[in-house]
Amino acid sequence: LKIRKIRKILKKVSKSGLAYFSNDFESEWHSATQVCQREPYNGFVEHKLFFFSPDTALLTPGTWDPTNYYYLTVDGGRTWSKRDFGESTAIRYGCLDDPKRLWLASRKSTIYYSEDRGQTFQTLHLPVEDTTLCLTFIDMKDGRFGLTGSHDHFDGQTLLFTDDNWASVRRIPSPQNKEHLTQIDKALIWKDFWIVRIHNEVFYTSSAKVEWNHFPLNIVDFFLDHESGNLIAVTDDLQVRIFTSPTEYR
Repeated sequence: LKIRKIRKILKKVSKSGLAYFSNDFESEWHSATQVCQREPYNGFVEHKLFFFSPDTALLTPGTWDPTNYYYLTVDGGRTWSKRDFGESTAIRYGCLDDPKRLWLASRKSTIYYSEDRGQTFQTLHLPVEDTTLCLTFIDMKDGRFGLTGSHDHFDGQTLLFTDDNWASVRRIPSPQNKEHLTQIDKALIWKDFWIVRIHNEVFYTSSAKVEWNHFPLNIVDFFLDHESGNLIAVTDDLQVRIFTSPTEYR
């Protein structure tokens, strides 16, 4: 389930593929059209929903089973059209960095990039020796700077950085050694810092010199407030904190 608040309208898509909308949390939820058919259980299914605007959003099937389609709405989720990637892929992660640009991380060391609100996608093949990486997270900033990576039980965590929208990459040391079997599942470029989460442990480092540290509080989740530029963090005791730097918060 994902809920998005835009202009006093709340929209959500359930894991069964149904879309709903409401004026606020206390109002009645109204059913929109069926986005997609319920998928057969294959161990894990999680739809990913990305909003470009109050009316335009994209939904991926969110499964490691290869598919060649996604869903797009331009009327606030009331109707959805099925679109074709042009090739079979598997997508579970993605990010937006402005109202038009979307990156979707996939298998086979591949990222799908759209700069027209999901109407079309370019295929970006990472310039790495291992062409079989199953990317487990992605974050982008200003259309150029990005973090992504994959985890392998034998080779450990692969953490990659780009400053030219994946035309080139630089490998970064991971916060934990390769014996740690838990993968990075979230990353964020914040100011001059990189932030990653590994199994509810959150680390940060300066991008100028990679030295991973813990925050002064036990953080389990985080996201960027684009208006203020602050980091919004959720602690392990479910408190919400606002960070202006990795060591300053309220």
